[in-house]
Amino acid sequence: MNAYEADELPILYGGTPPTKMVYHNGAMNGAMSAVYLLPELQSAIVTLSNSFDLCDTPDWIAQLLVETVINIPELNDYVVLAKKTSANSLTHHPATKKDERTPGTPMKPLEAYAGRYRNNIGNFYLEVTVDGNACVWGSKVFPRLIIP
Repeated sequence: MNAYEADELPILYGGTPPTKMVYHNGAMNGAMSAVYLLPELQSAIVTLSNSFDLCDTPDWIAQLLVETVINIPELNDYVVLAKKTSANSLTHHPATKKDERTPGTPMKPLEAYAGRYRNNIGNFYLEVTVDGNACVWGSKVFPRLIIP
């Protein structure tokens, strides 16, 4: 994801001898991960996230940890990279618009919003319940499971 959104990707090995590295990332609704294996150093770095950000945060964190493990003299600025990547990501999505309510119309009772809202393919839902004077929501992801 960062390769798609970043203007420029960092170089991990600036000024250090080459080290073999094996990399894999993963993402699904609500989760991201990055795995870096450094066999010559007998090290592994695994970062997991239970959210889907505007950039691949686990990958940026893992790269920073790789730089630390292999003792790179000048670390990349991953905060700047994350901000740039997030800003680029936002350009692909239309702004969320607030529904306009006609002045003077009554608000629906909160119970009218309670229920289970599913995506089109049925592998994710958002459950909305009422707790006192507030709506509360939670979500669930079902990989490869179709909910009727």
